[in-house]
Amino acid sequence: MADLNELYKTIEAIQQNGRSAKLFFYFLNKSDSQMLSGYFSINHGKLCSIHYLDKSTDAALTEIPHLRLTKVMSLPATEMDLSNEPSGVCSLDEVLIRLNPANFVIATPEPEPVVEAPASAEAAAPVKAHVFYSHVAMQQDATQILETLFGSSAAKKVDDIALASPPHQFPVAFLDKCKLHASMMLGPKKADELFKPIYDKLV
Repeated sequence: MADLNELYKTIEAIQQNGRSAKLFFYFLNKSDSQMLSGYFSINHGKLCSIHYLDKSTDAALTEIPHLRLTKVMSLPATEMDLSNEPSGVCSLDEVLIRLNPANFVIATPEPEPVVEAPASAEAAAPVKAHVFYSHVAMQQDATQILETLFGSSAAKKVDDIALASPPHQFPVAFLDKCKLHASMMLGPKKADELFKPIYDKLV
């Protein structure tokens, strides 16, 4: 029985080797347990399109992590022209961000400390304002780091991550996803060094 981790590692290996491939995944339909399939068309480990129930690439990346996967199979392929794919094209970096199993380990965030304190509305208001400001600053700091690696496209990457993991609700998950982008370019150790000052501000 396959799982999301196997799918992720297979895609990661294709990217690292700069290969072109057709990556098939098989899954059970939730309603009737019928076996269904989809596949990734991957070009030189950089770009891909996803064929999944005639849905868009964005919809596919949202639903695939929650599928009951049964098998993953990769077949080598020649260079492909993905420009006319009806489902759209995205970078393999984005696929790895969206399908990273680590993103789905955290079931619920830990409760905010302010919930435990029976403070008055007047006392709570400044705390909320401070938390909101710090998360805005955190998002700006993350954008600034990624801009050194991705240029003007960094802002959109961070915005997309913020939509999936709002920093005011899931600050650690938000930073982990931003750091993953950096680690793909610089390696995990250097990414940890760059993002450590931001993580420290959460303490």
